[in-house]
Amino acid sequence: MNKLTQLIVLFLVISFSSCSEEKGRIDFMEKKLGLIIPNDYEQLENTTDGYVDFEVNIVLRFSESAFNQLSNQVRNSKYFNHLELRSKGDKLPASIQQDSSGPGVWVQSEEGFKFIENSGEREAEPIWASIDTSSRILRFNLVHL
Repeated sequence: MNKLTQLIVLFLVISFSSCSEEKGRIDFMEKKLGLIIPNDYEQLENTTDGYVDFEVNIVLRFSESAFNQLSNQVRNSKYFNHLELRSKGDKLPASIQQDSSGPGVWVQSEEGFKFIENSGEREAEPIWASIDTSSRILRFNLVHL
């Protein structure tokens, strides 16, 4: 890893590690998931662990009205529950991968919704996200390798 990359990673880890940057991690998650997170939530976890290889974990429980807003965003997102996605598992079909207008797509799952990342160039930073509709909890995990 060259020095510039190390400095950038160090800056991100320090930024994401401070308590005052909890909102920064939420903003980061919004960008990665293509959602606007409603403000009415309980923060259950919002952490960054590690140094060069680091992990961002965010877990939020939403009020009923905020959760309805979030669910509507997911259901109205581009390619939501697209027919091709149901047969591909966690891999996006080539037709959706070529459309780089979004960070990924949301699909319906047993628990509620699951995010499938349009990884393309971001293979060094896999993202996992899900929304449990019974508990109104969003879980986000990014690992920088």
